[in-house]
Amino acid sequence: MMSDEREPVDDLLQLLERERCILLEGALQEIEPLVEEKTLLMEELAQRETVDAEELGSLQAKLQRNQELYDSALAGVRAVAKRLDMMRTAGKSMNIYTANGEREIIEGHAQASMEKRA
Repeated sequence: MMSDEREPVDDLLQLLERERCILLEGALQEIEPLVEEKTLLMEELAQRETVDAEELGSLQAKLQRNQELYDSALAGVRAVAKRLDMMRTAGKSMNIYTANGEREIIEGHAQASMEKRA
């Protein structure tokens, strides 16, 4: 009976390890299926009357670790999006500062990237 009570904890610990590997590899498209499985295991664990405190501590540490990886991945995605936006708008305008220290935007002329030749 004791092993039955530990099963959701063991399954969740294994899932958190898989999640960590996926995050470290940057394979974010593989995260979505884990979310549903993790939610179900957490719900099952919450319904248990008793859970070993040491196991809960291990779960909490791995959840925290993975959350930090999620935060880092999100920061990376945001940085890429910002960089792509900067590249997209490059040449369309430029921010400069006047002698008074006020910001001024100089509009550029976007040129077509393709040229038709006869």
